[in-house]
Amino acid sequence: MKEAKTALFCLVAFFAVKQFIVLRKGMQDGSLPVGLLENNQAVNRIHSTFDDAVLAPDSEMDVISTTSKSCAEILDKLDDTYNQRRKSRQSKEKGWTGLRLFDLFEPEATCFSEERFGSDSAKRFDAFGDGPKFVCGVDYLAAKAKAGSIDDPNCLIYSVGSNNDIRFEKAVHTHIKGCEVHTFDPTIEEDAFIGGDYTTFHMWGLGTDGGKEGQSMRFKGAGIRKSFETLINDLGHENRTIDILKIDCQGCEYAAMPPLFGLIASGRIRVNQVLIELHATSTPSSTRLYDFFMAADRAKLRITHKERNHWGCAGHKCVEYALTSESFLREANGAILCPAIGDPKIETAVMADRDFKSDTAIMPRSAANDAELPLTDTHSPQLRQGPGNKQAPSQEYKWIWINVKTFAEGIAGWRTTFMELLHLARLANCTIVEPCMSDDGRLGSCLNSNGIPVSKIFDLSDALHPSNQHLPVLMPYNEYIIHQNSTAFLTKTEFTLCMTILNRDTARCPSSKLRPLQIKPEIRQNTSSSTLILHLEDLWRHEGSVGNLAKMLGVNNEGSVPNELLFHPSHVRTVEKILRRSNITDGIFSVIHWRAEKKGMDVIECANAVINAKNQIEQDKGSHPFIILTSLNKNASMMWSGSKKQINGKHSHVIQALDMLRDQNFLKLDELMLGRMRTKNVGMLAIYDLILALKSKSFASCARDEEYGCNIGDAEQVCERCNHIGKFGSLAISLRKRSLMHANDSSWGCWPQLGRGHERFQTNR
Repeated sequence: MKEAKTALFCLVAFFAVKQFIVLRKGMQDGSLPVGLLENNQAVNRIHSTFDDAVLAPDSEMDVISTTSKSCAEILDKLDDTYNQRRKSRQSKEKGWTGLRLFDLFEPEATCFSEERFGSDSAKRFDAFGDGPKFVCGVDYLAAKAKAGSIDDPNCLIYSVGSNNDIRFEKAVHTHIKGCEVHTFDPTIEEDAFIGGDYTTFHMWGLGTDGGKEGQSMRFKGAGIRKSFETLINDLGHENRTIDILKIDCQGCEYAAMPPLFGLIASGRIRVNQVLIELHATSTPSSTRLYDFFMAADRAKLRITHKERNHWGCAGHKCVEYALTSESFLREANGAILCPAIGDPKIETAVMADRDFKSDTAIMPRSAANDAELPLTDTHSPQLRQGPGNKQAPSQEYKWIWINVKTFAEGIAGWRTTFMELLHLARLANCTIVEPCMSDDGRLGSCLNSNGIPVSKIFDLSDALHPSNQHLPVLMPYNEYIIHQNSTAFLTKTEFTLCMTILNRDTARCPSSKLRPLQIKPEIRQNTSSSTLILHLEDLWRHEGSVGNLAKMLGVNNEGSVPNELLFHPSHVRTVEKILRRSNITDGIFSVIHWRAEKKGMDVIECANAVINAKNQIEQDKGSHPFIILTSLNKNASMMWSGSKKQINGKHSHVIQALDMLRDQNFLKLDELMLGRMRTKNVGMLAIYDLILALKSKSFASCARDEEYGCNIGDAEQVCERCNHIGKFGSLAISLRKRSLMHANDSSWGCWPQLGRGHERFQTNR
């Protein structure tokens, strides 16, 4: 009888597990029948057996089956549920004694495409034992990686701590083809590492720079310890997203991870998933664990999986956690849920990159496929319920669009202005029509433009995807035109505003045109129009334009800090390739910036001043490569208009000056990139100039700024004689000063001059 009961129990357990696997697999490949989702009792019955800790209260399946709106609304509701669980856990932490170290930190969110991943078997789901991890969205990452190339990979994975167990790296190579993978372990000699076919190996450990804290006996190797930021900078990955960060470094996690979480929270580093093993030390500390998870919370990472490692660590002293970023979890879950609930559109909220191309069923919205879909009101928070719905506010515009026709400054100016405008749009729940950079480096409307969209210059993936407001902060121009034909634009109010001060009269902005402060904040109160469109002309930061716009919209943006704009990873990689082709592989080089647009300047004298600055820097740093950033060019047609005007028929002097610099071994960016630029847009040279300025060990320019500017003695006079002193130098130095990677580097707001009576001037060191 006892044997029969045991057999019956095993049979029931077998079928329950089988049904659970079928359900999970169906959710991963999008083949889950709608009936299963509608049968809420069946779903909850399965999950109540296996996932009580994850799903209760407010089961994800309850959310899916009871929410009948768009995919984005379901994802919003799931986010709310996950946030409530996090707050509940945080409220308990304050009085926690820490008697059971890991018990409080349970999974608070669910990745519907999670799987144990990392087998060296050809069969993807044969992932057992100590080594594989629970990964969110393997198929989603594979499709994303497929869209990249060898020279421009679209997927980046770090594996910290190897011990020559390469199962995870081999699985990535087999099942997520196209990912760039790096493995780090300070205990293995490079020639002893066995995974070279699947990953790039580095004999580095994770910790503080040069430190050895937190290392177990297994990890007391001879390799170098590096902080995460140093590690990323040394690999040239500053502007890339790490899709998976897998860590098993036997104790280093408590020293290395909180600073990393701080970098993620600040926006300087982007990580989608952290797969980590946490270790109980010989002297357990609840404070250490509490600090770890509080830092992870601030980095907006959700606990999506937890399991005890019963293969080692005495069966209870090591716990595997999966932490997934809020944004990536939304994307991965959306890629699973949207097809499953039969939503006719895969909204941009679930896509990591709007240029992502795949032959899978999960495709981003584009102008082509949007035109074939019914344009409903589901794209904005108020409009999604339909015109005239009683739940929609009747006293406000349901959406506000900001379309900047012209910026009145070059890249060093409009970069900051655009950054502030994005910040305002987030605060005011507005959408900016994406502008383009024209051939001369100016930003303006993409209408009738062959320019480069700003999202191709900076990494604006977050702004291009809807958040809680369901319309993105930034929308491509072609999609904006499509929206104009939707029901949301049936009634609209439009204003054209000049963004200069009232008494300024320009060709584009005569004094007769409206300025922001001439329109009262009550502009948002309107009962006759559903949409407000603001067309902006001559947007110029120094006039306080964005602040005036905020006042007009009734938004208080004082004291809030805009998110930093990071350069698009493709441009960073282009610069890195150029440096490698110039035999600059260690990151040690200096940059001198010369904006040769000063009326009456003697280009020969100024070239000598540049050489003098190089000699001064070499006195401190020794001999190393130098790059000159200058608007001068032997091909006059390639010069900026400002330089052409000032040369005034003396182009032979320009050729002589450039030859002088070449004789001093100066490298010139446009010559290095000759034949390698993917665009004829000369404005891109300014982008590459800024990236080089940020990567260099030493940087010298002539800046005009109270903090960084050139205002000392003869050095100031040299700068004034040889340069049009614009905003580029100040911007580059301020960015370098805010970057931890330049803490021990040099930046000059004046060309350093020593000898000939010149004083030396340096902003930071």
